[in-house]
Amino acid sequence: MSMLKEQVQRLESEIKSLKQENERLKQELDDSYRSSLAGILKIEQLLEDNKE
Repeated sequence: MSMLKEQVQRLESEIKSLKQENERLKQELDDSYRSSLAGILKIEQLLEDNKE
């Protein structure tokens, strides 16, 4: 029984680590998206300025 308990604890710990990694990656993706969007908006503004 204690062996099974240890496996459960290890799996719970691994799940916790994976959830933290998932959150970190989601934040990284969100930051990357925001940065890309800001770049696109800047390019659009430059193109608009060149038309004038």
